[in-house]
Parts: sequence; structure tokens; C-alpha cells
Amino acid sequence: MIESALHLTFVYGTLKQGGYNHTYISEAQFLGVGETEEGFLMVSLGSYPGIIRDPQCASRVAGELYLISDACLQTLDRLEDEGEEYIREKLVISGYPEPAWCYVLANREPDSWSSNDSRIRCTMDVQIWQILDSFRF
Repeated sequence: MIESALHLTFVYGTLKQGGYNHTYISEAQFLGVGETEEGFLMVSLGSYPGIIRDPQCASRVAGELYLISDACLQTLDRLEDEGEEYIREKLVISGYPEPAWCYVLANREPDSWSSNDSRIRCTMDVQIWQILDSFRF
């Protein structure tokens, strides 16, 4: 059983190893990689991704699992603008017995992303946000 002061957290974008926001969780315990269950669509918001629930999408999202402290979780809530841009919710992650916290885009419906949007299609089995070292601000 995981202690109440530590939180299983799934990250899929700029918080992953090599991402420009990884410093926020670099002291956290890395547990490994995993995937969401099917039904998530990853979208590009420019320099960072977001995921939305899409029952029409058979894709999963790949990411990393960490054990983070209460203080780190509060910091991530501020970084992700929890409650406004993202909503933190528990998701089932493959290979882990307990659901993990994950930041899902708030107030976004799959139909709001037209074919002209910068979108990572849900035709793939697993969607992965690629981190490019040269892509920094």
C-alpha cells in the first residue's frame, strides 16, 4: 500500500524525462512506464500536449509513473492550472494495481478538435509525445 503522503502520478508530456518541465518532478521516485486504458485522444497545444476522453478513440497514451509528495502535487496543480486548463483525475494505468493521478484537459470535447487542428490522430495503438531537445523556450 502506498503511503498517504505519496501520490502515484502519470505524466505524458513535458514532465517526462527529457522534457522542459521535468525539473518539477526530478526528485520524485520514478516507477516506470505505462499506458492509459483505451479511449483517450492526445492533442497538441503547441509546445505541450493534452489528453481528452474520446469514446470513439481506441488509442492509449504512453507516459511515465512517479511517486510524488503532497508538496510536489500542489506544485503540479499550479503548473497545470488545475481546475482551469486541466483537471486532475485518477486513471487506470496498465501494469499498476492502483489508479494514478493524471492531468486531463478541462472542458474539452473530442468534436471541438476539427481536422484542421494540430492533432495527434487516434489511429495509432499508443500515442506518445515526442520530446525534442532543440525545442525549448
